[in-house]
Amino acid sequence: VSERTVRRWLDEGIQLDGELIRLQFVRIDERRCIKEQDLNVFISERRRTLENRERRHEKFTTKD
Repeated sequence: VSERTVRRWLDEGIQLDGELIRLQFVRIDERRCIKEQDLNVFISERRRTLENRERRHEKFTTKD
């Protein structure tokens, strides 16, 4: 990704599924390591985590 994109992510965060993800830091010299595929993997993992959290919440809040 471009340096401009990385700076925008740092300043504004990244919107994922309606939530704002704030990045603490990105080393500019490593920005070329951020590939679209890696970002897609991150998004998929985040969705799975949120779904699992939701399921656990439902499990403990549902009355039998």
